[in-house]
Amino acid sequence: ISALWPDVATRRRRRSSETSIQPPIAAIEMAATTGAPRTTLLVGVRNEPGTLLAVLQRIAAAGVNMSKLESRPSQGGDWEYVFWIDLDAGEDDPALQGALKELATVTSELRVLGSYPRGAAL
Repeated sequence: ISALWPDVATRRRRRSSETSIQPPIAAIEMAATTGAPRTTLLVGVRNEPGTLLAVLQRIAAAGVNMSKLESRPSQGGDWEYVFWIDLDAGEDDPALQGALKELATVTSELRVLGSYPRGAAL
């Protein structure tokens, strides 16, 4: 395997990085879609105690199930992170719309990355 970024260790402003190696898309068997749709959000919060908790409380109060939470380094600055959140609801779901309105009051960045049908459980 050849290095994707051979100079990553010598870069002035290093950040953690992750790479996924997968077979070509044609080789991946797509699972049948089942169940309710899923929506992925990108959420940025201030680097202060309780800001992520405030996000999670708003999602729970709206009655929307969170199936995944990932943190990623923010491009905004060192030691700042954004969160990718998968929610089990479609973009047009009234509960999700209510949650998005509430999230806008406690986040510094909020983007809906898209809604898509959930795949079958692995």
